[in-house]
Order: sequence, then C-alpha cells, then structure tokens
Amino acid sequence: MIIVGNRIRQARVLAGLTQEQLAEMIGVSRTTIARWEIAEAEPTLEHLLDLTRALRVSADYLLGIGGGNPVMEVLQEMASTLNQIITELQEDKT
Repeated sequence: MIIVGNRIRQARVLAGLTQEQLAEMIGVSRTTIARWEIAEAEPTLEHLLDLTRALRVSADYLLGIGGGNPVMEVLQEMASTLNQIITELQEDKT
C-alpha cells in the first residue's frame, strides 16, 4: 500500500496542509497520518472517504487505480520539468 501512502502525502502537500491540519480535519492523530504516508498502516474505508473529502481527490486516485487526478498529474509533470531544469542549470555552473 505504498502507493496509497505516497498519494496521501502528495495530495496533502498540494492542498497546503500539514499532517496535523489533515489529522484534525478527519479526526485522527498526526501520527496516524504519518504512518499512512510511510505505508506503516492503512486507512480504514471510513478514513479513506474522509481523506477524499478533505483532500478533494477521488478514492481511485488515492488507491492508485483508474484515472488519476488530472490537476495532480499536471503539477507532478511540472515539478519533474522544473527538477530537470534545475539539474541542467547546476551542471552548467560546474
């Protein structure tokens, strides 16, 4: 379930939430969010539904099945492009 943990983390960060803020929104501890994000534990179905509402993503997205969240995919592609540009700029300095 590492995909679920990664997706929770990505959606949380893009939503501009801390682990503590997300935890408060869905009624769990910050430690619980951290454990989900590192795939040390899995959210229950009820918590998964709470996560979809709080993070404004689909359950399919969080579970890594079906279509992804198009906004997340565009942002991830942009982040990848920026990382490539930064790497090239750093290489040019050397």
